[in-house]
Amino acid sequence: MPLNFTFALSQQQTFELRCDYGSRRLDKTALVTLIDLCEQNYYPQQKDSLPYLTQLGRQLYQWLDGNEGWLMKGAG
Repeated sequence: MPLNFTFALSQQQTFELRCDYGSRRLDKTALVTLIDLCEQNYYPQQKDSLPYLTQLGRQLYQWLDGNEGWLMKGAG
């Protein structure tokens, strides 16, 4: 089952991640850190570091999956 994720700015000026399973408030510091990491590594380097990119991919997966296991539920 494909999952649809959306980001929303709530009325309390916090960010939420929403998907078919519900929503959760996002830690603003963690969000900024991940955005910075992605932006730093978005543009090709002279030599891409596969281990680093793999680690970044795992971080993004874990962040999206969260404690609720949304991605794991979608895979099952």
